[in-house]
Amino acid sequence: MPANPDRVASMARQQTSGGGGRKPREERWNELLKVAAKIFARKGYDATSLQDIAEELGILKGSLYYYIKTKDDLLCHLLSSAHKQGLQNIESIAAGPGNAIERLAAMIRRHVQYVCTDRDRTAVYLHERKRLSPEQRAQHLGDEHAYRHYFQAVLADGQAEGLVRQDIDIKLTALCLLSSLNSTYQWYKPSGEFAAVAVGETFVTGWLGGILTAAGAAVSAPPTALPRKQAARASAE
Repeated sequence: MPANPDRVASMARQQTSGGGGRKPREERWNELLKVAAKIFARKGYDATSLQDIAEELGILKGSLYYYIKTKDDLLCHLLSSAHKQGLQNIESIAAGPGNAIERLAAMIRRHVQYVCTDRDRTAVYLHERKRLSPEQRAQHLGDEHAYRHYFQAVLADGQAEGLVRQDIDIKLTALCLLSSLNSTYQWYKPSGEFAAVAVGETFVTGWLGGILTAAGAAVSAPPTALPRKQAARASAE
């Protein structure tokens, strides 16, 4: 459907005026991505219409065309934002200070936190990226394996430092690790029994325990996973 010129012009005036309590364009764009992720995750991409998204946002459907061309265009932007945010979460940790075990533990914690706090975007990314053509994947996601490569690189550092077992395949280990971390969105609930921090610490404890050498275990002292109420109290303090 082509954009309605009058609605687009009205939307543009609203986003550039900065007055009357209207949201700036960037804030509205981020809200659009958040709402799209929520509805795509709940109803599925095929069953979701742009009208559904517009109604959830409280705007006219025609106003969406100020930001996107099609629903497919919106999905591409949503997947791109999820991919970029995920990389930003871990790349500085992977290249940061500390031994490989410290960095790997921090990457696990950060990824679990991301999955637990942005479950809708995670669900859409994992389920809907298969819809993208090879050209769209290259344009919007770049190297889809970049995330895994960060984990592999840190695991390789761990082997070089004598902290990670030499008999494990780092590619397979990274694949299995990310698969287990990504599945968290399927069962985690913010109001449920466990806090995100407890989930993250449990992953750290379980995964490190299976791949470390004796030297690695000696320098690794991950905190004990906290029950949900304790974790909430600890974070508040």
